[in-house]
Amino acid sequence: MMNHLRCTLSVIFLAAVAANPSLCQAPPELDTLAALEAEANLPSIEKEFLMRIDDFRELETVLQPVARKAIAATVGVRLGDAYASGVIVSRDGFVLTAAHVSGAPGRSVRLTLSDGRTVKGTTLGQNTDVDGALIKIDGSGPWPFLPMADPSVVTRPGDWCLATGHPGGYDRNRPAPLRLGRVISVNGYRLRSDCPIEPGDSGGPLVDLRGYVIGVHSRIYDDATGNLHVPIVTYQRTWDRLKQSQVSALGPASSFLAQFDFDQDGQLTLAELPDGPRRDAYQRLGKTFDFDVEQPQEISELRARIGLDLSKRRNVQLDRPGRILFRSPGELETLSDYYFTRGMAALNVLRNVTEDASRWTVDVLVDGQQVSTGTIVGSDGWIVTKASEVEAGRRGAADEPPRIVCHLFDSKRYGAKLVQVDRQYDLAWLKIEATDLASVQWSGDTSPQVGHWVISTSRGRTPLSAGVVSVPAREIRSSPGFMGVGGSPTRTDAYVESIVQGSGAAGSDLRPGDVIVAVNDVKVPTFAALSTEVRRFVGGDVIALRVVREGEEQMIAVRLGHRIDPKSQDDAAMSGRLSERRDGFPFAFTHDSVLLPEECGGPLIDLDGKAVGINIARSQRTGSLALSAATVQRLFQAVQQRFPTPL
Repeated sequence: MMNHLRCTLSVIFLAAVAANPSLCQAPPELDTLAALEAEANLPSIEKEFLMRIDDFRELETVLQPVARKAIAATVGVRLGDAYASGVIVSRDGFVLTAAHVSGAPGRSVRLTLSDGRTVKGTTLGQNTDVDGALIKIDGSGPWPFLPMADPSVVTRPGDWCLATGHPGGYDRNRPAPLRLGRVISVNGYRLRSDCPIEPGDSGGPLVDLRGYVIGVHSRIYDDATGNLHVPIVTYQRTWDRLKQSQVSALGPASSFLAQFDFDQDGQLTLAELPDGPRRDAYQRLGKTFDFDVEQPQEISELRARIGLDLSKRRNVQLDRPGRILFRSPGELETLSDYYFTRGMAALNVLRNVTEDASRWTVDVLVDGQQVSTGTIVGSDGWIVTKASEVEAGRRGAADEPPRIVCHLFDSKRYGAKLVQVDRQYDLAWLKIEATDLASVQWSGDTSPQVGHWVISTSRGRTPLSAGVVSVPAREIRSSPGFMGVGGSPTRTDAYVESIVQGSGAAGSDLRPGDVIVAVNDVKVPTFAALSTEVRRFVGGDVIALRVVREGEEQMIAVRLGHRIDPKSQDDAAMSGRLSERRDGFPFAFTHDSVLLPEECGGPLIDLDGKAVGINIARSQRTGSLALSAATVQRLFQAVQQRFPTPL
């Protein structure tokens, strides 16, 4: 799995495990844990897997108070032009973060608290090869904090956890977004979870359901389940050195072989390994590489002897039915993806609440290709979906209406008329010739709370995804649309001299040498006028250009994108496809479900099977945006008043 690492939240780091048991001393701040736990009186959850809907409700109840404390203790970190995250872990202001965030000891840093206050801090020590670092707030406090987990409490694959941080950097328009997940694998130097994180989250906390910090966000790879964190034990083992601004290298000769060094003496023997998957794997290594597992083996010597390509050797088998999966010798105890937070085990249980909702969920096809999901909002054939996906899906000319078909749960297909487009909310109101349809049942909860489960439905019973509300509803500010054309310095008209690769213009029929004379029938006599007009739209909008090519006018549709930042291209590649129109909404809330752009527009329901809103965009690696039920109902009433008679 480690071979697939492609980038970090800022840079790639080598991971390693602490090898000196004498350093495993709890920091003094842990003395306050008992008092804090008594104050919090937090409930606990013991279930490894969610087998019933009531289990989801129980987890929801446990999650919410822990989430409030985690968000309160999460800080934004600014060091120069870099933005990241951290977590306060003591009343007197010690802050954990990532080493690639803090840089060298002794640097001045600005920290933004959850209440918006900005305070100064100083970077202290680092554990460079595991990517851990410490900051101290300049001031005595007391500060809101989350305690570190006791070293005696073992984090295991399958444990539930939550993540907070500031993806993209601190934003005064929202608190630190919440994400829910499970521990996938863990050892002394690295913890992997399916809590989605992204650039800007670096240094934020991974928290267990008791409210203790078990890790710090470090880096990402592959899809939304590839999230790596620094285990809390690495901070605790070097706590005094970190406070004294010392830089430590915790790594042994081989981070892979260190997983078998249970007594952390730098030598491996079979006798030190308890019965279980690691012992079995170590015996297999001995047979494969012909060494005596009963005799002490120096890690450095064994590493030189057997080479560095162990992670390429795959040996897949189950440890316990349905729980642990051997993926490779380098990742011995790993939660099966069947039991990931959004895995099939959870989705199969959630089928119990999606049966009705699947009847008011449709697939929306344009010119034969699915472009979005839709929600039946009226039994007489009214359907709402995501407008920019419908408009972008057309295959005909820019001045021709798209050929829209709605595919219902019973496999019936209806041609649909595009009645109205709401640019503000990116909604397309469709009408099909049908009556007595099952229509959406709205929840009475007009504002879903952070930590509440939400389920994205499909026209089949199996949900598309599930997650929790991450951020309450608020304005999602817009960024101007980006077309991607360059003008000529020697001409005054809107002459297209160049087209940016990967831009909306590159994906259209526009060519260098064309002259753009109008945008949506608004004349643009100069390139400056063209730029001004395009900036009126946001990424994801489709504009109609009147173009002169070789003396003849023609219409060309261009879907605007977002300005391309070369620094973020690798990160974007690991986000999966995002919606082109993913901002500029007057009012929307965030949830941590992973969706595809063509899965937006459909219902988002709660554990009672009622719709709390509709999905409107996959906005970032860490989540999606939804319009609330109250917003959609209000907009639909306005459409009905404007079109009171059947169409």
